[in-house]
Amino acid sequence: MQSAPEFQGMLAAAKRREFQVLLVHNLDRFGRNREDAVVYKSLLRRQGIQVRGTCQAF
Repeated sequence: MQSAPEFQGMLAAAKRREFQVLLVHNLDRFGRNREDAVVYKSLLRRQGIQVRGTCQAF
């Protein structure tokens, strides 16, 4: 999985537990494809981070 440097920076910040919630505009666009999105969301959940979309109900 190749991703932008900014995305990699976010993942590094997640490992350092610098935030608790990742807010994205639309969860459908979170990864390059559905498989990547599942992997990244799972990785973040294991770090205790919630992934939320602004287009979804809280």
